[in-house]
Amino acid sequence: KWNYNFFNDEYDLIKKVTPDNAQKTLEKIIEKKGGSVRDQQVEYTRVLAENFDVDITTDQTNIALLQAPTGIGKTFGYLAPSLVFAKQNNIPVWISTFTKNLQQQVQESLSDFDDVKVALRKGRQNYLCLLKAQQLFDKEKSYFNGFIALWIEKTKDGDITSGDFPQWLFNMYNKRPAEYVDFDNSCIYSACPHFRKCFIEKSIQAANVADIVVSNHALTTIEGVVNFTEPSKLPPVVIFDESHDLFHAVDDAFSSFLSATQLKDFTDFLGLRNKKGLLQRMSEVLQYLPGDERIGENMTKIVGLGEHMPYNDWFLRVTQNDELQENEKNISQKFINLLYKTIQKQNLDNQYSNMQTDIKYLFANEAKDDKSLQLIPEAARMLELLAEIQKNLKIMADRIDILVERYCLDSEDNEALRHERKLRGLQNSIRIKMQYTIDHWLDALKLEEKKYFTTYLELNMSKEGRVYDVGVKRHYTNPMVPFANKVLSHVHSVNLTSATMNDIPIKEDKDWKTALKLTGAEYVKSKKLKLHQAQSPFDYKKQAKVLIINDVDYKNKSELARAFAKLFLANKGHGLGLFTAISRLSSTYDYLKKKLKEQSINLYAQHKQNLDVTTLVDIFREDISSCLIGTDALKQGVDVPGESLSLVVCDKLPRPVPTILMNAREKSFGKGYRNLVTRMSLKQAFGRLIRRVDDNGIFVLLDPRINRSELKAFPENVEIATVSLQEALLIIEKSKEK
Repeated sequence: KWNYNFFNDEYDLIKKVTPDNAQKTLEKIIEKKGGSVRDQQVEYTRVLAENFDVDITTDQTNIALLQAPTGIGKTFGYLAPSLVFAKQNNIPVWISTFTKNLQQQVQESLSDFDDVKVALRKGRQNYLCLLKAQQLFDKEKSYFNGFIALWIEKTKDGDITSGDFPQWLFNMYNKRPAEYVDFDNSCIYSACPHFRKCFIEKSIQAANVADIVVSNHALTTIEGVVNFTEPSKLPPVVIFDESHDLFHAVDDAFSSFLSATQLKDFTDFLGLRNKKGLLQRMSEVLQYLPGDERIGENMTKIVGLGEHMPYNDWFLRVTQNDELQENEKNISQKFINLLYKTIQKQNLDNQYSNMQTDIKYLFANEAKDDKSLQLIPEAARMLELLAEIQKNLKIMADRIDILVERYCLDSEDNEALRHERKLRGLQNSIRIKMQYTIDHWLDALKLEEKKYFTTYLELNMSKEGRVYDVGVKRHYTNPMVPFANKVLSHVHSVNLTSATMNDIPIKEDKDWKTALKLTGAEYVKSKKLKLHQAQSPFDYKKQAKVLIINDVDYKNKSELARAFAKLFLANKGHGLGLFTAISRLSSTYDYLKKKLKEQSINLYAQHKQNLDVTTLVDIFREDISSCLIGTDALKQGVDVPGESLSLVVCDKLPRPVPTILMNAREKSFGKGYRNLVTRMSLKQAFGRLIRRVDDNGIFVLLDPRINRSELKAFPENVEIATVSLQEALLIIEKSKEK
């Protein structure tokens, strides 16, 4: 209902959202919630309302950057003008977040308002695929599949990975969520017999008639991409909350990985090796239509080419002896073996779980001119194989247009219409797979647009030597440039907000430099820019302390475990522990759990208990004297105000690992980029501590290496002290007495 273009007069007159109207709506919402409006909240709402004043007949983008510290009521602050805009213009407003916690918070914030329609959009990988479920049901009759069948009848939205399906069942029955969702973009859309009942399609339909659509950054990015074949699917107004994480979400959305597991998934998508996929579904439709020899030829060629795609045992073949590898005939397996050997050879002195090396080792020469670069034979044959498969898929997709025109368009027969729907679904599936997967793989091997990308080889394996994946990874060195050009520039009102969108305190306009770059606003060419810094309601000098411990060896895992235990016990629980790696968390978990249990304090742990982060945080919030430990996910969207949380402990400085990609970005953004990333991570960690004006707490860093630049991550007026562990314990105990 809200698709529009510049030639549609109906949308030339979008009704203006005045700051006064937005403020009145805010006051009504807060009154209904039983609270009181804050001055910072009102100012925030009025600035947003001004940025909603769009002229859709121009190419100009209104961009507002609003840094709103925790405690001012940011969520209701942007919901008020959003509701006014949506109701006045019958056009939804999209609210994009990074964490599922905030998605649920936004949805629950509006649950009391019967006249407001809210839709939740999630990535395809969250929803149960009914077609895959049917195939698994036919393959295996089990209690687990019985649970799935019962859940399908009762589920609220079909989200099997983070919704209302009990996650512990997967572990109990040794199942993986990936088996039941469209994790490899193999959807066949309207060709699917379950299309009308599809949970993904239902979420899309709900969004089309909603006032507020709550999405995540990755999905918003994909929906907003404008290319030559289709326009943006985003409405005129989009709000990006948690915009400090926009860079990471966009980076993941725009990256590609030509890897062994991805190639195996692509093999399954095609329907090779006794898997029912694209080719079988195409054959099912074609048997009811007059023969098309050309499509049949292309399908036969793909089956032949598929003989050179990887088998299920690819990870065993990479470790075979040299003689067997020399006699290997499978093109993709030879390519995988090459990658494995190359990465291992270049990392002899640095064997760890994720190894990387330069892509230059796939080329036979060191040519100055990129066009004269020649791939070594194994890589060149892999490129030819993928290009040939793509060529045949493209012919199949194009021939579907001829088939539909010849046999379906002029027919009023329901059967013909059903065939058309199936053919269009298969065509859509082929083109999406080509656009978002094969094209990127080919470009990675050809080093297309080399100056914009960082491409390298990566091997993922366990400490015991088990290979998980190996391939060619490709990232935009600065993903915010294409994000600005392909997404932001086609939205009329872009609103970027966060409590920590900048790495240093903002005193003047030049201090917005980091936020402008990391959100993409810097790179939008035609824009009208607003910058707003809301004042924090907290008195950090009275409410918080930062303690840097100088006598704990953060590298010694036993010493680290003892330090965590002493700190949590001194605080009598009420603690959040943040680790920079899962291995460091795992090494402290057993000891920490034992020591806390002796004092009747419960310990909850991400990666150790089969519960999602949202559930863990909810339990931690209710179990007031408990402790919670986790990794990066607990820095994002964890809102635990009050007595449950008064101590945050970080195992070490969250400095980024010097990977190939990190080094390339440091070269692109400047020498201070590594410090910038560290400051942003520290700000997020510290932000978990004080959530209300009556909160008090202590932030502890078990790493004395912090430099002056990294100290800027903390609020200016907070007290920072470098102390011994024993001194820290005394400070914590005294604070508990107060």
